[in-house]
Amino acid sequence: MKSNDSKRRMRPALRMRNRMTVVQKLTWVVADVLSLSVLVGLAIYLQFAKVDNVANIASGDFRTKTSGNWNNTGTWQKFNGTKWEDATSAPSSANGTIEIRQGHTVSVNTNITIDQTIVEAGGSIECQPGKYLIVDDGPGTDLYVKGMMIINNGSFLTQIASSAVELSGTITMAVGSSQEIAGEATITINDGGTFINNGGSLAVTPNRWTFNTGGKYKSAINGDVIPMALWKDGSICEIEGVTTKIPGNLNQVFSDLIWDCPNQSALINLAGKITKVKGDFSFVSSGKGVVGLCFSENYTLNVGGDFHMKGGELFACTSAKKSGINITGNYSQSGGEFCATKILSAGLADGTPTF
Repeated sequence: MKSNDSKRRMRPALRMRNRMTVVQKLTWVVADVLSLSVLVGLAIYLQFAKVDNVANIASGDFRTKTSGNWNNTGTWQKFNGTKWEDATSAPSSANGTIEIRQGHTVSVNTNITIDQTIVEAGGSIECQPGKYLIVDDGPGTDLYVKGMMIINNGSFLTQIASSAVELSGTITMAVGSSQEIAGEATITINDGGTFINNGGSLAVTPNRWTFNTGGKYKSAINGDVIPMALWKDGSICEIEGVTTKIPGNLNQVFSDLIWDCPNQSALINLAGKITKVKGDFSFVSSGKGVVGLCFSENYTLNVGGDFHMKGGELFACTSAKKSGINITGNYSQSGGEFCATKILSAGLADGTPTF
């Protein structure tokens, strides 16, 4: 049996433990409140935050409610300054920002003029045959495609004034579609963005196109005319649609260049048009055909990165007098036949040219 003195000595310790228990409980309560506040704040942010150049939601902004036709009011919601509500009209450049949300597909079934429009990742917009999607010049980026856009046969993607289009998703031009760039309008393909030409007619005027690092142009049509562009380091031009005709506008400075044409069936003479590749040159496939870089003298190709020979048949030139290839990086061959008259300089990663 404990003495009274022992009991008295234990009481302060018990009181201290009780105080610690209270402090711990208060700490847990505060932590729970803070966690709840963070979750509520995150929910509010996800509900109202806009992407990229749109800082705040404003009265008159539109967003998709569901997939549907552009001119169907049931496709849209409109912000009234306090909350989102069902729209009573379809949006246009006369309104605020227009947002096509993840999981929604909007079909452009009427001629429409837009600006401040964002297609989110996982969202898509499709222009139907015979319809015009016109991008006007408004504040900031006028059309930002982070998801997918398809311009169908007979439809038009038209930029006017100084409108700006940016792409980090995919734009696909179908056979028979048209792209128009007027005035001082520009189109920029950012990292992760791919502009695919499956047979459309493009505006290829210089000083309109910029491919940033990681941006790609995919030429998927025979006889394509590649845009005259600013190809920044790490951008990609991939040629994959050649069967019998040489692409146009090869006489520009590319960053990374890929030739991968498994359906090629003819001898293609590039006629010395490709003279400088800042990055890597990859030759993947020429189908049943052959590609000649140049069939005359006095031709030099400068490759600033590596030269990868992976398949197909490639002739460097047919004269050994004043022609050749300078490769700053390494030459590697894992397949195909590279009939080079002369490689002026190159490192050697693996494989040897097949003459």
